[in-house]
This record gives sequence, C-alpha cells and structure tokens, in this order.
Amino acid sequence: MRNCIQSKLSKETIEQREHRLTLINERLTNEPAEQRENQLNLINERVSNESSEQREHRLALIHEQLSNETAEQREYLVSLARNQSTQVLLSETAKD
Repeated sequence: MRNCIQSKLSKETIEQREHRLTLINERLTNEPAEQRENQLNLINERVSNESSEQREHRLALIHEQLSNETAEQREYLVSLARNQSTQVLLSETAKD
C-alpha cells in the first residue's frame, strides 16, 4: 500500500499537485462558519463531558503505548520517513 501511494506521489506533476491542493483549500474555505462552529462545539462538549478519571485513564493508555515502543522502532519509523522525503525530493528534482 505504501509503495502504491509513493508511486502515485512521485508521478504527480507540480501542476497536478497545485490543483489538488487548491481543491482542498477551496473545500476547507467553503465550509460554512456555522458548520465549523458546530463541529468545534461538539468537540468541546465531548471533552468537557470527559471526567478527570476518564482523561487520566486515556492519557495513561497513550503513555503506556508510547513507552512500549522501543527506541529501535522509533528510529526505524524516522528512517522510513526520511527515505520517503528524500525519494520525493529526488523525483521532483529529476522532473525539473
């Protein structure tokens, strides 16, 4: 799956990327302010209804998950991200 996404990104021209980003920006800016406000209100309501015990439990689970990740796993993920960035930059440079 990752190779498929990477392949699509590397074949995307600058014009196609700009067009895609323009469409995303239009979609975001055309969202009515009332709809955005409703979404924020729902999020705030959900967060404010969470008890301190629930919040502590959720944060403890997140902390446990993060602490179980070994330094080796983190380094591997960082190296994967670097490799992807480098490949995208190289492919863009090759196109120019």
